[in-house]
Amino acid sequence: GEGGGGGGGRPQDTANVLATQLAATQLAATQQQQPAAAMSWVVEAWERLETVHPTAVALELGLQHLLGVGVDSLSYSQLEAAEEVHRELLSRLADARIELVREQERTRAAELAEIDRLRAGLDD
Repeated sequence: GEGGGGGGGRPQDTANVLATQLAATQLAATQQQQPAAAMSWVVEAWERLETVHPTAVALELGLQHLLGVGVDSLSYSQLEAAEEVHRELLSRLADARIELVREQERTRAAELAEIDRLRAGLDD
């Protein structure tokens, strides 16, 4: 969707976009960034939500709901969709953690191999 708003023109879509823009502007002020710089992650997050979780978008979940704001007003279907988004994200986080550990192990192995190579050069 253009502008990260999900299209459709429904009042809830507009409210989601406005809430998201306000959050990004407030974040920018807190982090002393330009609002456009703070908005880039919001737009990326919204586009990812649209791509990976179209049902959540169709059910009019906003980023604020996924961050715990306004969840008391969500329907059962919206709550299920929000839980699915979080399950998928938890899986991604676990995968990222595993990849980070693997990369650290590869770096450590390369460093140890370099130390062994240098020691072998000293023994010559």
